[in-house]
Amino acid sequence: MLFIVTIGFYAIDVLGRVLMCDVSSAVVVTKFVSPELPECNCRLHDKYLVESAAGNLLQVLRFLCRRRECINQYETKEIKVFKLDCQNWIELESLGDDALFVGGNDSLSVLASDFPRCQPGCIYYTHGFSHSHSLYHSDPCGPFGPLDMGVFNLEDKCFQVPTTLL
Repeated sequence: MLFIVTIGFYAIDVLGRVLMCDVSSAVVVTKFVSPELPECNCRLHDKYLVESAAGNLLQVLRFLCRRRECINQYETKEIKVFKLDCQNWIELESLGDDALFVGGNDSLSVLASDFPRCQPGCIYYTHGFSHSHSLYHSDPCGPFGPLDMGVFNLEDKCFQVPTTLL
């Protein structure tokens, strides 16, 4: 299912519903194009919309929990990916050759085979709760970091800490 909006964008609400906003005319047209996502009953999660390399609309849920040693710091505990298929969300167990990049600024999908250092079937994520412009701070429980970022393999459900930048 290829999702195309000529002049507009997609948005996601707190229930995981996708809203299409068409701004091609003076009258903005909006409509929901998906049902609620059943997994959206958890309060501590981030949601991302990503178009797969094949043109499918994916929703990525990143579940967060408080870090034990820090009061106001969170870390990623689990990631799930759903594909919108004929008005229903289907949970994916594999991304094939796709690699997803999700974060607070933008989300995208690439074919890992086009990027030799990119791992297929993985989700690269960045921290969404930073109050700093720097990557790390000397106090891990301080107000500035360290950031929760990593790589999650969807098939084997394993997390990795990135050792180098792509």
